[in-house]
Amino acid sequence: MGLQVSVGICDVVEFIRDPSGVPLAREEGLYLPYPVEYKRGKPKRNDSDHSQLVAQVICLEEMLVCDIPKAYFYYDEIKHRVEVVITEADRVRVRASIDEMRHYFDRNHTPKAKAGPHCLSCSLNNICVPDILNERSVSSYIESRLNE
Repeated sequence: MGLQVSVGICDVVEFIRDPSGVPLAREEGLYLPYPVEYKRGKPKRNDSDHSQLVAQVICLEEMLVCDIPKAYFYYDEIKHRVEVVITEADRVRVRASIDEMRHYFDRNHTPKAKAGPHCLSCSLNNICVPDILNERSVSSYIESRLNE
């Protein structure tokens, strides 16, 4: 198996002085990184935000060769910062999701999206549009657009 590369963009990474941390260029002492993910709304009922934060932790752990025990959300709607303890079970669950996505990618397969209330808050809503695909086939949709 080839090199596995994780990529992500964190909103903020705070580096807090900690004896079990890592050295930083031009800084004395050791520091542990803590990602802080900013969300416009309030905490979601599903685990999508949590999974995103765990993925960021995994990326930082791989990049900096350290263990990150916690991370944070800042929810703008409730003006509150929430500490999230990152467990080994969290890491296993997110890595399993990543493996599943890689499996789909390797097979050139996009699983069907299931439309629901969660679609309203999804950042991919404008390009996913699962309602259109669930109502009719892609070819019938294209044909109807050509006949307009």
